[in-house]
Amino acid sequence: MSERLARLRRLTSGRGEAQLGKRDNAPLSRPSSEPWNAWGAEVVHNRIGEYVLRSVAYPLDHRHGHRPLNEIIGRSRTLSVLSSQASEVVEGHERLLFLDTETTGLGVGTGNLAFMVGIGFFTSEEFIVEQYFLRSPAEEAAMLHDLRHRMSGFTHLVTFNGRSFDWPILLNRFVMHRMRGEHETIAHIDCLYPARSLWKHVLPNCRLGMVEQSRLGFFRLDDVPGSMAPTLYLKYLHDGRAQFLKGVFLHNEADVVSLAALSAHFSMLLTDGGDFDSLKMNSEELYRLGLWYDKVNKPELARRCMEELITCAWYGEYALLPNLAAWCKKSRLHDQAARLWKRHMEVSSARSMDYSVCIELSMYHEHHDKNYGEALEYAEEALRRLRRRAALRRTDKESERLQIERRINRLRKKALNQAKRISLLG
Repeated sequence: MSERLARLRRLTSGRGEAQLGKRDNAPLSRPSSEPWNAWGAEVVHNRIGEYVLRSVAYPLDHRHGHRPLNEIIGRSRTLSVLSSQASEVVEGHERLLFLDTETTGLGVGTGNLAFMVGIGFFTSEEFIVEQYFLRSPAEEAAMLHDLRHRMSGFTHLVTFNGRSFDWPILLNRFVMHRMRGEHETIAHIDCLYPARSLWKHVLPNCRLGMVEQSRLGFFRLDDVPGSMAPTLYLKYLHDGRAQFLKGVFLHNEADVVSLAALSAHFSMLLTDGGDFDSLKMNSEELYRLGLWYDKVNKPELARRCMEELITCAWYGEYALLPNLAAWCKKSRLHDQAARLWKRHMEVSSARSMDYSVCIELSMYHEHHDKNYGEALEYAEEALRRLRRRAALRRTDKESERLQIERRINRLRKKALNQAKRISLLG
């Protein structure tokens, strides 16, 4: 047994009568001063035991930062491409269940307890946040019993890093209490992965708080950091003073609403791409958006992004030229790729040591343009640049040099044969 779990047992054992995970109907004795009603929460009883449930309703037109929650309506089907089970289509926004947990630790083993589970879902009129809280670990079975039934009817779970953390923890707790069911195979949309695809190279980090501020325009005031939640919960277990937990409830509530707003943002991007100018994306972010569209099989939207960027790169943002050329090549737009590589050579230093662009142009003229003479010129330029680089850095990539020399020899033969055919036809 882990030290943390043993500590939880000691804190909740009382006179040795209450045990972790005990299933009975006897309510736990807690101070009568707990302000659950003042927070919109109540003590819920079921056939296994009891726990605290808090519910908050938001109107569908609520704006979380600058992102309205109802933006997802009519667009939720597009989120299917982000699902762990791509064949499981999101039939509507009301089939999405947004989930975030507050736990006693960072591991996913059996010693880690989810003392608060926040879920969110859409109805025809509102967005509802429900928070399941354990006044004692002994209430876990009762809470999980109701949570499992609440999850029925939803086809997709939406989390932020939940695939690696939140959901494995809950699955472990369900198994420990012998609660098996359809919830174990629910499709999963983890918003961390598209966030990394879009913003890993743009933002300082891809934590939910950073994404909220920079992309949703939502700023938390007097927020209790998630890292403080375990300490505050253990303090509550020790002295029974629930007022320390109000900030934890509000933090978890904001996490759940952020998941809905972020899903609305992704659904907007996946539906029509939105207006790039209104999204205020810089070139790097727009490039990452284009790559993400390719990744989720949205080629038309990817092409829109890249065409926008090509215009910018041609007239000033030259650093993007090689990457855009590589994308064009991958998309079989070979002529466009060649123009971008040539533009890159025009604007780069005359003494540039980047020989990879020369190799690309040599391959283009050899295999697509069939102009072996020009292909030979670019191959020879690539060899000169490689030698200059080796001389300055006192290194010699012999394998690459030999490869270029073989290319030059092959192109000389092809160019000679091509010249002979032209002369014979002439």
